[in-house]
Amino acid sequence: MAQQKLKVSEYARIMQCDASTVYRQIQQGKLETEKIDGVLHVIVDEDEVQGHAIASEDQRIQLLLKENVWLKERIEHLEKELSEKDQRHDTIVLAMTKQLERKELMIEDMRKRKAGFLAWFSGVFNRWWKQPVNNPSQPANELS
Repeated sequence: MAQQKLKVSEYARIMQCDASTVYRQIQQGKLETEKIDGVLHVIVDEDEVQGHAIASEDQRIQLLLKENVWLKERIEHLEKELSEKDQRHDTIVLAMTKQLERKELMIEDMRKRKAGFLAWFSGVFNRWWKQPVNNPSQPANELS
């Protein structure tokens, strides 16, 4: 049975645990260790490491697949939300455009009415202004 020497961080990654857990197991005497160039290594059977590596790889694949499904659903949700906002935006713009057109028509109508009123009033005023004033106290021949 072949043995393998792994750094504590490598062993923790393969076993899917925290490095502090590995150090605690070392202190409790559950793991065999060796220092190489001042770095602590855990001595494990290759079969044990490969089994966990394969299991953890399968678990990572499953997690990634689940995450992909979630991300696809999230993208679909956000695209739908964006589409709805675009539709609301278009509806608002259309309503405001129609309202603006109505207001422009009202303004044009008011300008026409104003022009008509001014023409009418000018005619009435000019007729009144040019009309001779009849003063009942003066005889008609004295007016000229």
